[in-house]
Amino acid sequence: MQEKTDDNNRRENETHPKDIQTIIKENSTYLYRFICKKVRNKHDAEDIMQSSLLEAVRVYHKFRGESHVRTWLCGIAYNVIRNEFKRRAQEDAMLCSEPTFEYEGLESDYQNMDEDPADTFERNRLLQDISRHYDRMTDKIQDVVHSLIIEENSYQQTADLFDIPLGTVRSRMSKAREVFRDRRQHFS
Repeated sequence: MQEKTDDNNRRENETHPKDIQTIIKENSTYLYRFICKKVRNKHDAEDIMQSSLLEAVRVYHKFRGESHVRTWLCGIAYNVIRNEFKRRAQEDAMLCSEPTFEYEGLESDYQNMDEDPADTFERNRLLQDISRHYDRMTDKIQDVVHSLIIEENSYQQTADLFDIPLGTVRSRMSKAREVFRDRRQHFS
C-alpha cells in the first residue's frame, strides 16, 4: 500500500516538479532570449517578458506537465507577443481611420487641409473597410502583415521572428494582398 502512495506522489511531482518561482528562476534567461529573438526591441522584450511571467504565474495551476516547462513558457510568451502585435495593429488602424484635431489652432492630423472633403470621406471609408477585413484575417496572416508593413521587417526577418519558412511568409502576405486587392477593386 505504501508503494502505491509513493508511486502517486512521484507522478504528481513529475507533473508539477517545482514551484513556479523555481521554474521562473531556472528558465527566465532562456525565455528572455526567446522573446528577444522574436521581438528584437529591448524595451518591448522587457514588457513582454514581464507580461509572460505574470501570465505563467496566473495559469500555473493549469499546467499539467504534458510538455517541457520551457515549451510551455515559450508558448505563453508567443501568445503575448502575438496579442501585442494584434493590439498595436488595431490601434494603428484606429488612428488612421479617425480624424483628430488639436485644440490649439485646430490643426488637423491630415497632411493636406486643401483636400476635397469628399476625398477625405472616401479615404476614411476605405481605411475603415480595410481595417475590418484585416480583423477578419487569421492571426497568422495578421502577424505577417504587421511585421512586414507596420514593423517594416524584411521577409527573412519576419520568417525568423515567427520561426516559419520564408515561403510561408510569402504565402501569407500573398493571401493578405488578395484581400486588400479585392477591397481596392471594389472601390475603383
